[in-house]
Amino acid sequence: NSHIEIIVVDDGSTDGGADFVEHHFRQVKVLRQANLGAPEARNYGLREAKGEFILFLDSDDILTPDFFNKKIEALKNNREW
Repeated sequence: NSHIEIIVVDDGSTDGGADFVEHHFRQVKVLRQANLGAPEARNYGLREAKGEFILFLDSDDILTPDFFNKKIEALKNNREW
């Protein structure tokens, strides 16, 4: 199994989502910035990420329980792309 790092970038949100994640999921790295827009939030998260593979998600995305295992296996088995 691969190590999975989860980073949440709070782009100036006022809905309390980042606070909820920070309080309930201590293994998640929460980064905060003023509202600079999605591209800047993604770049900030990318600069802080340590992983071999990166997946960007937005607040309305949903993953299946086996998503990471299947995706990582596919990526490792197809390195020619």
